[in-house]
Amino acid sequence: MELNWHSSSSEYIATFAKKRNSLMKKAKDLSQICDAEIGIIIFSCTGQLYEYSSPRQLMGEDLSGLSVKNIQNLENQLEMSLSTIRLQKEHIMTDQINELHHKRNLIHQENIELQEKGREL
Repeated sequence: MELNWHSSSSEYIATFAKKRNSLMKKAKDLSQICDAEIGIIIFSCTGQLYEYSSPRQLMGEDLSGLSVKNIQNLENQLEMSLSTIRLQKEHIMTDQINELHHKRNLIHQENIELQEKGREL
């Protein structure tokens, strides 16, 4: 497959993102299907770092062959992932709380209307 430099920066960004995501997916699949330990580090033309490591390393296993810098990078990746998960959890919980408040208000209003109807009888 031949890759060409795209003249448009938006085309380049889209192509880079697609190829990067495809490579990460293939690495994950290979790791799971073949029980292989995989590590990928990708630097974009802007110097942005993208990395993948097999789940064993993410679980703290098989770290003996890694350098301190690689372990620090793994730790940073875990911290960023945990932060993203916590933000998503907070967002979901906030939405659920708002929905429950709305339902409570509807039930409260319905209760008031029923009490008024009961007094009329």
